[in-house]
Amino acid sequence: LDRVLARAIDFERAQGAEVSIETRQPLDGRRRFRGRLLAFDGESASVRVDGAVFCIPFSDVVKAKAIYEFSSADFAGGAGRR
Repeated sequence: LDRVLARAIDFERAQGAEVSIETRQPLDGRRRFRGRLLAFDGESASVRVDGAVFCIPFSDVVKAKAIYEFSSADFAGGAGRR
């Protein structure tokens, strides 16, 4: 259900979503970030992680994906259950 973010257009479309990003080099002592993608300007992604905002250069991203957020509607109706 998670969507891979590989291109700049993928990051633009994922603005506002929960994302997971791994970088080549540590940024403020960490390489893995999971949080809300606030903005993407083509060169860097602004991600809110635990209340702090990190600006991650697109060129440093090794892996990234948008994380599907389940809601109560996903479980309504009990389809497939017996």
